[in-house]
Amino acid sequence: MMLESIYYVGQTISVIAILASLVFVGMQVRHARREAEQANAVARAELSQSAGLKVLEFQDKWYETTESAEFMTRVLETDEPLSRGEKHRFGIRMVTLFTGIEVVAMLFREGLCDQSLYDRMLVTAQAYCMRPRTRKWWHNVGRAYFLMPFRETLDEMMMRGEAANTASTGVDVLEA
Repeated sequence: MMLESIYYVGQTISVIAILASLVFVGMQVRHARREAEQANAVARAELSQSAGLKVLEFQDKWYETTESAEFMTRVLETDEPLSRGEKHRFGIRMVTLFTGIEVVAMLFREGLCDQSLYDRMLVTAQAYCMRPRTRKWWHNVGRAYFLMPFRETLDEMMMRGEAANTASTGVDVLEA
């Protein structure tokens, strides 16, 4: 009986060791998952911050010099005619700005960007879409640069800008 008892004690110890190993592996998996989630959250925050700051940098550069600031003010705040070069300059700036916002939108759709940054970028885009010259650029040139679903987002913003302008003036800017 002594050997049989030793065998059962050994089997019991083996089962306990296996269960302890499984518990330990489970704890390691849970810990690794938490670390991965934390790393993803940090990467997401850094990616969001980087994308958002890039859009802000685009706009900031437009106002670094007096000449550039006056150009943007004239383009956005007046209906003075623009030369061909000025139209091109404005168009490049709009493509750059809206492409930066489009990148944020793509990151958001992939779950790699925070809701608050995405919302902030949409507010920025809407502010430009409220400007008659931006809407004119969009209808004449800009729309061709963007793909769905972002093009649809900008189309809606441009329509809201047009509706707000028509409501405030009673005149369609693109027809005037």
